[in-house]
Amino acid sequence: MRIVVDSDVLVYALHIPRDPAAMKRHTRAVALFDSFVISTNELFIPSTIVIEVAATLSKIVGEQLAEVNVNDLIAVASEIYPMSPSLAQTWFLSVSSYIYFKACLNNALKHTRVPKDMVADIAVPGFTSKRDEVRIGGMDIFVFTYAEVRDAPLLTNDWSLWYAAWKKGLRAYWLSGLSDQQVAELAQGKSVSYPL
Repeated sequence: MRIVVDSDVLVYALHIPRDPAAMKRHTRAVALFDSFVISTNELFIPSTIVIEVAATLSKIVGEQLAEVNVNDLIAVASEIYPMSPSLAQTWFLSVSSYIYFKACLNNALKHTRVPKDMVADIAVPGFTSKRDEVRIGGMDIFVFTYAEVRDAPLLTNDWSLWYAAWKKGLRAYWLSGLSDQQVAELAQGKSVSYPL
């Protein structure tokens, strides 16, 4: 299965956290990352995610170790939009970048503020009634739109991004809200019913 993965999940996969509370997310992210390594699933990401992972990891572990981790990420990805190991595919992807840009711009204008359904979604994992809407930023728009354009499920640990994607009708998974069984099924290349 092709999966678009947000930078937060990739950082959890590529770095062992110091905080014991984050170990469950790390373990889940590693299981999913391993499914890309063994080609059970295909990792599709926009190039902006690689940049974000590199910047985050270099702050946490330093430049040299971050570079090793980012090289591992690049080696595992099936597609880093708009780049591909195939010259013909890269040409095709670069031609399609205008379509992607227009879709990103449209989503930036229309989907950065998403009202919460305060009644129907109360049972959704991670739902709180603190605010009546979620807001997503510019980097989120890139990954949100890429999942939409590639018609692939989005995996993130950013609840607001997950909720915005889910409300738009995209297949999306929130890492912290998945059960261990759901993570195992995703790692086996199976689609899971989520969130309810």
